[in-house]
Amino acid sequence: MVDEIQTVITDKSLRKHCLFLTRYTFQLVVYSIWREENSRRHEEPPTPPAQLIRSLDKQVWNPLYVNKEIDYVTAVYMEMFVSR
Repeated sequence: MVDEIQTVITDKSLRKHCLFLTRYTFQLVVYSIWREENSRRHEEPPTPPAQLIRSLDKQVWNPLYVNKEIDYVTAVYMEMFVSR
């Protein structure tokens, strides 16, 4: 499984925008898992899965919506990435 993840996040055949989104999303997922584990160690209640997914979705998309330099081509790449 680690080899598969490494292959995907280092895949140079992906377009630049798709590779960025793949790596960025991977970093967010790893950080979210770490944060959730750390919260549980400090006896905080677990976060519901739906809330984690919603939070990750916002963390991925919000910076992209704020970026005024995103053009139509980039938007198409993002849609392709999401539909994979």
